[in-house]
Amino acid sequence: MGRSRRRRAHPLCVYDRTGRGRSDSAAAAQDGDRIATDLHTLLECAGVTDPLVLIGHSIGGLYVLDYAARYPGQVAEMVLLDGTPPTPFSSLPDCPASTTCPPPQRVCSPA
Repeated sequence: MGRSRRRRAHPLCVYDRTGRGRSDSAAAAQDGDRIATDLHTLLECAGVTDPLVLIGHSIGGLYVLDYAARYPGQVAEMVLLDGTPPTPFSSLPDCPASTTCPPPQRVCSPA
């Protein structure tokens, strides 16, 4: 009971990517490389220098991976929440050619 817990303050940055939310419209195509570069510029301008914990959801997982590949010294950790894999279709397991679906079955009878 005599122990006190101290909370350490960690800044949290959330932003709207170019062309999304309240951000300005995109002047060029917004691929993963462009998004990673824009985020890097934004953090640099904001003076964020600490190692980052990047969190990406869905396709944002690809952007986090791209950022970490471009700026590995700035990324301490990554969290991918239901992240899209880098090779979503080529990494699926092969399905045998003989696989067929069973015929559909009626679940409820007509009234």
